[in-house]
Amino acid sequence: MTRTLWPVATFSMVYSLLISAVDYWMPLDAYELPPGVATFPGTFLGIVLAFRTNSSYSRWWEARILWGRITNDSRTFVRQLISFTKPSTSTGENSTTIRRIVNRHIHWCHALAMSLRDEDGLSIPNEWIASTELETYRHCRNATNQILLQQANDLQQLRQSEALDRWQALELDRSLRRLTDHMGGCERIRNTPFPPMYAMLIHYLVFAFIIILPFALLEMPALGLIAFTVPVSIVFLAMEKVAKVLETPFADTPSCTPMLTLCRNIEIDARQMLGDTDTPAILQPIDDVSI
Repeated sequence: MTRTLWPVATFSMVYSLLISAVDYWMPLDAYELPPGVATFPGTFLGIVLAFRTNSSYSRWWEARILWGRITNDSRTFVRQLISFTKPSTSTGENSTTIRRIVNRHIHWCHALAMSLRDEDGLSIPNEWIASTELETYRHCRNATNQILLQQANDLQQLRQSEALDRWQALELDRSLRRLTDHMGGCERIRNTPFPPMYAMLIHYLVFAFIIILPFALLEMPALGLIAFTVPVSIVFLAMEKVAKVLETPFADTPSCTPMLTLCRNIEIDARQMLGDTDTPAILQPIDDVSI
C-alpha cells in the first residue's frame, strides 16, 4: 500500500507547490473555484468509492464464507463416510476404499485452492492416488470437477457392495453436491472480474479531483495547501486501492482468503478422523499473514 501511494503523495505535494508558486508570481484569481465546486465532486466521489469498496468487500466476504462451508462440509463428508461404511469382514477392502476417498478429498481441496490462484494443484504428491488417475485429471478442463466424479464412482462401488445402504449413499451424495456448489461459487467469483470500465472511471475521477482541488484552496498558504490536499489525495487513493485488492479474494496477497491454511486444517482433521497420528503441522502465519 505504501509503495503504491508514495508516488501519488509526492505528485500531490509537488503539484500543490507548483500551483502555489504560480499563484504567487502570476495570481490565478481568474481560475479560482468556489469551495462548493470542489465539495460536491468530493462528496460524490466519496459515495462512489464507498459503493465500490462495499461491493469488493462483499466479494471477499463471500469467498471466505464459501471456504468456511467447504471446511465444514469436508468434515461432514469424512465423518459420514467413516461412520456409514460397514467394515468388510475379511479383506479390509472397505477400509482401503475409505482411506482412498478421504485422501482424494484432501487432494481435491488443495487442487481447488491452487487452481483458484492459477497454479498447478495436481503437482502435490499423494500416495493414495494412482499416477494414471492423476494423468486423467491433467487432461480435463476442470480437474477438481473430475475428482468429485471419481469420488461419486467410488461411493457407487461401496453401495453396490452393500457397504452403504440407500439412504447413507444419498446423504453422501448430498455432501458431494454441496461441495460442488461451493466450488462453483468460488469459480464464479474468480471468473467474474469487477467491471473494468467502472474501475477505470473511478480511477480517472479520483485523479481529476486531485487536479481541481488546489484551485478551490488558492487562498491558503503553500504549507496549508499541501497539508490539506496531500492527506485528502491519499485517503481517496487508499480507498480505491483497498477496493481493488478486495475484489480478488483468491489472489496471493496479504488480504486474500487463506485457502492453503484452511486446506491444511481440513487435512489434519480428516487424517485424525482416520486414526492417523503422523498428521502434518498447522501452517503458521508468515509475517502475521495466513496463506
